[in-house]
Amino acid sequence: SSCAICCGDISYCKYSLCHDCIADLPWLSNQCQQCGVSLPDNHLCANCQKRPPPFHCCLSAFAYDAPIDQIITRFKNNPHTTEIVQLAALSAQRITEEYERRQMEYPSIVIPLPLHWKKLTYRSFNQSQIIARLLTSDIQRLTQKTLNLRTDIAVRTVHGQAQHLLDRRKRLQGIRQAFNLRPQTAADIHQQTIAIVDDVVTTGASASALARTLLEAGVHRVDVWCIARTSWNKNPR
Repeated sequence: SSCAICCGDISYCKYSLCHDCIADLPWLSNQCQQCGVSLPDNHLCANCQKRPPPFHCCLSAFAYDAPIDQIITRFKNNPHTTEIVQLAALSAQRITEEYERRQMEYPSIVIPLPLHWKKLTYRSFNQSQIIARLLTSDIQRLTQKTLNLRTDIAVRTVHGQAQHLLDRRKRLQGIRQAFNLRPQTAADIHQQTIAIVDDVVTTGASASALARTLLEAGVHRVDVWCIARTSWNKNPR
């Protein structure tokens, strides 16, 4: 098989990226310890010091730069984008390293960020659910922990304007009441640690809205996992 980026040979047929291209990916080295945005060092950013998000941490392996941005854009339109499997495996490795480094408790429940039914009908799949399934499997394999992937807990009830068309303030305002929880799952999530999974986190507005809804329902702690982290003006589509 050949590398999806450089077309060079790959020794393992299940992979789609070669070692050299993996090394050249836009890996995140230093990040804010809470929101995960890129920083010169591993401290809290100014926004998190002044107004921290409701989630405990946002963990990701990559910045939303080339070629990660092109891969994720293709993935939003094609659920069979082969590079995602490998990017999820690399992200799982980075996430487990962070849990061990920070000595944090692993979540017991993993929730893909839900799509509104109109967008799900248009797209026919939820890309965050595919990533969540891959990350859950990879992290369980790496850690021998039991993670419960749940798609029946949260529902997106607000179908607003596309996020990439909005500035940061409008994103934060428009998403606040976007999610509901199914009442029959209340006992399942009470005092649990939950990971929300998305493909890209930009302002963190969607993750924050769902995290706040979960915490108000009695969840103990919420973490966020994603493939790529970026700032609000990168406009991932």
